[in-house]
Amino acid sequence: MKKLTYLLPVLLMACGGTPQDDVVIEGPVVDGPVVENTSGLEERLPDTCMLTNFAGSEGQDVSVIFIPEGVITRVIRPGEIVSQVYVAERVNFYVDANGIVTRVICG
Repeated sequence: MKKLTYLLPVLLMACGGTPQDDVVIEGPVVDGPVVENTSGLEERLPDTCMLTNFAGSEGQDVSVIFIPEGVITRVIRPGEIVSQVYVAERVNFYVDANGIVTRVICG
């Protein structure tokens, strides 16, 4: 029991960290106007998947949308498990249970 008494303070010190009162975070300062009502991604990334070609797709049946040759697409149905791998050139069509497009994004 005596050995445990000496070991206990050492174990407790190992669990705790040292307080850091003077944390300095360095990095570039970003100046510029604040843009309201944007997601950030939309204002910074170019249209990498040619999303403008599918602007009128929402509300249509996914089976009737014309997909040009060479365009990478993915149809995501409700409750479907999908990979989180981001492919900037891929067009993702989110559809409802009836196959109607509800959202179109790059990724």
